Amino acid sequence: DDLFAAFETFRRAVCRITQDSRINKAALDKIEHKDSILKFLLDVHSRKKRHRKRTEALLSLLLELESWKEAFADDEDLQAAIAEFRGPEMEEPAEEAEEEEEEEDAEEDPRTLSTLWREDVDEKIDAAAARGAIGLLLVRVVAAHNLINADWFSLSDPYVKVKVGRQKQSTAVVDDCLDPRWDSETWFFDIPAETTLVRFEVWDKDALQDDPLGHVSFPARLAPTAPGQAW
Repeated sequence: DDLFAAFETFRRAVCRITQDSRINKAALDKIEHKDSILKFLLDVHSRKKRHRKRTEALLSLLLELESWKEAFADDEDLQAAIAEFRGPEMEEPAEEAEEEEEEEDAEEDPRTLSTLWREDVDEKIDAAAARGAIGLLLVRVVAAHNLINADWFSLSDPYVKVKVGRQKQSTAVVDDCLDPRWDSETWFFDIPAETTLVRFEVWDKDALQDDPLGHVSFPARLAPTAPGQAW
């Protein structure tokens, strides 16, 4: 329905901000009408029982930020609703609350970030399965080192192409650099079969024709599967 659709749109946006290293996390502080958003999230939490884990994770994340705490400082009804949501075990001692107000930046709660991310991935896995995929491959291009210099009067301008079957993604170009760092967003690729080819290509961007700098490919069954494992 419209209520849950609006919630999902906002949740995905917050998830993107917290997971994409290219986006300043201070963007959450700049969101306007925080009090109205908190009331909306509390309403979703009370009315959509089957999605309470998602709303709890999102609310817990936002309520760790000082700018969001200030949003309900003068609203007694909202304070009461949030206190009820938190429960006795989540209420902060007065002294600790005062100390936190003096801090310029509130620390992120890794648990809530992890919960948001995990639920988003689970949703994408279900969608991939519905499309007939046997799995979902998550790819994030971080960096490369000691690349070949393919230019005459400057250094290579590298970027990476990722191909999984017929699906493709590309990083941004890093100018004049043999040790580029991209820190790309996380891409999601459907895996139609264990034999689906996963291919990474590094290219040098040129005005007329791009030059290949290197590549690696392997069947999807050889992709890392352990949490946190990377190549």
